[in-house]
Amino acid sequence: MEKSLDIPERIRKYTDETVARLSAMNISHFINDELAEPARYLLDNRGKLLRPVLVFLGAEYIGAEDIGSYIGLAEAIELLHTSSLVHDDIIDGDLTRRGMPSTHSKFGVEAAILAGNALISGAIQSASPYGSDVVNAISKTAMKMCAGEMLDFRYRQRSGTANIGEYMETAGMKSSSLIGTSTSIAAVYSHDGRSGELYDFGFMLGTAFQIRDDIIDFYAEEAKPGRRLNIVGCMMENEKLDKEEAIRKAAAMNVEQVEKAIGKLGTGSESLPFKQYAEKVAVRGREIERLMMDRS
Repeated sequence: MEKSLDIPERIRKYTDETVARLSAMNISHFINDELAEPARYLLDNRGKLLRPVLVFLGAEYIGAEDIGSYIGLAEAIELLHTSSLVHDDIIDGDLTRRGMPSTHSKFGVEAAILAGNALISGAIQSASPYGSDVVNAISKTAMKMCAGEMLDFRYRQRSGTANIGEYMETAGMKSSSLIGTSTSIAAVYSHDGRSGELYDFGFMLGTAFQIRDDIIDFYAEEAKPGRRLNIVGCMMENEKLDKEEAIRKAAAMNVEQVEKAIGKLGTGSESLPFKQYAEKVAVRGREIERLMMDRS
């Protein structure tokens, strides 16, 4: 099912430097060991670095001469993303993350809350050398993510599953907003007029990515109906579709979002890397059939 979202080789040196900077964060950043240990926990057990990759692809898109000068932006975005994972796991009651104990299950809820807060502070510190426009964009995104998490929590507390409109609103704020900021933040810093189209591209790509993850995650979540906001579950309950029908409809929505995202970009050669990356997020026919076969 999963297509490779690996780091493009031409920007690997920049993601490697981002990782090195994140790994170097220690007591000097977090004041004391008590805060540093839980704050660093997920930084030392990182994911696929999707968002830093998108920061550098955004820098390429606007024709940046020195992509390495945007490493601090990639660092800020990854810190903000990591903070959201720490807090999400507490709210969702998840005991694992990336195949390991989640931050709160390892260090306790209180330490995890403070670690998540510290990571947000770290994101602001990393973004601040880039000026007020960048800090403002990242701060607004953090607020949207919090609002989206609040909606997610509210919908999971009530009886019944969220409808598709509620799902799209929640996913947009909770997940897609940060992807949109990732793709556009280099343009924001450089005062490039294409920051709006890059944000729209990233926002739609983020929605497609969330739907893709929902399709993959549905089988793990199926044993806990209603606990998580998942588009497949929303379709099954609200539209009375069976599992296969819901997955196919979700995949069609995923492809629609990818195509809309690509349509936001220009037709020049600078858009090709983004378009190629976006196509990897699309869940098309053969991937669906393979998933059905693997899970049957």
